[in-house]
Amino acid sequence: MGRYEELDSLRGLASLTVLIGHCLLLFPYFENSYDPNLWFLNALRFTPLSIIWAGHEAVILFFILSGFVLSLPYYYGKQRPYVIFIIRRLFRIYLPYLFVILLAVLMRFVITIQTDLNLSKWLYTLWDEEITWRSIVNHVVFIGHYNSRVFDPVVWSLIEEMRISIIFPLLMFLVIRYNWKINVIACVACSIMSNLLNYIRWHYSFPLLPTLLGFLSTIEWIPMFIIGALIAKNLKVIIEKFNRFHSWFKVLILVFGIFSYTFNHWITLKSSIINQQIVQDASITVGAIIFIICAVSSGKAKRLLLYKPINYIGKISYSIYLFHMVILLGLVHLFINSIPLWVIWLITLIGTLIVSALSYRFIEIPLISLGKKLTGGMTKRKTIGTQSVMHSKEPSKV
Repeated sequence: MGRYEELDSLRGLASLTVLIGHCLLLFPYFENSYDPNLWFLNALRFTPLSIIWAGHEAVILFFILSGFVLSLPYYYGKQRPYVIFIIRRLFRIYLPYLFVILLAVLMRFVITIQTDLNLSKWLYTLWDEEITWRSIVNHVVFIGHYNSRVFDPVVWSLIEEMRISIIFPLLMFLVIRYNWKINVIACVACSIMSNLLNYIRWHYSFPLLPTLLGFLSTIEWIPMFIIGALIAKNLKVIIEKFNRFHSWFKVLILVFGIFSYTFNHWITLKSSIINQQIVQDASITVGAIIFIICAVSSGKAKRLLLYKPINYIGKISYSIYLFHMVILLGLVHLFINSIPLWVIWLITLIGTLIVSALSYRFIEIPLISLGKKLTGGMTKRKTIGTQSVMHSKEPSKV
């Protein structure tokens, strides 16, 4: 079972778009309506160029990639017993997360929060609560329901990732047992249910409702993991069909993917159904699928993504995602009154890359290795249904 290094690179580029997006969101323009005098920013905001800072889109891509990667062992008969799987996910996701939360807690204690800044309103929704023991304990518990903006605003997606990791074997039972049509129907059902839950959240209120809906919010992201697993399941066929296309048609597919991925940035019909979150996320998902297929099928795309600097960004992408907001918020509250915002952006980018490289080398790699050592002696068991999958169509890396 080979590793798809090009997909690591794709994840790395997406993590940079999240960083860029959060930097730009400090600028009040990104909260305001269209300004005809700012043509460059309008192009960046209301056209497919928004792919440069598409943060929400990147998270959907992350989830699809996770579903793809986590499903591969099931198709090659190398899936691990559930306990081993969960322990290794804890060492991969949770323990590096704890380190960043500790750093964020320390920064919140020593940095004075500035409240009189000429920046976007979005900034004031972050680090917006006093530090309490309850908030710290909630973050340590990790997968509960709480305000994730208190220390590191991006950790909400890690919470969802860990929750879905816990039930991932059940999702794989669905993916392995049933064809893609049944799985797509299940994805649509989850999306509709999520949309209904969001409607209830905004229109009704009764005791325990926020907590209940906080846990049920995970339903929104389950389809992305299923879709990632479906891509892996049918990868050989997908690659064969994609490579039959003429080069110009492949370019058209990629362009369509970019437009689909950035759908909610260039479509502005606010009263139309096409602006509903369920449709927006579906369009983003289509774009993300196209990116993944192009990355593993196109030789040119592979060569670009495997270019060493880009591939290294992929290796440190998890740390980039973890650290960048803590660094950005710390710099803003420390220096916004003494240095220009663009300098803070530049320092954030450089500082995030340096810190992420150190984190990857001295935190992520040792913890992953430790997780493997601790679980290495456990008895390996085969999951029910493995043999039938192995004797059926096995995906191969092309």
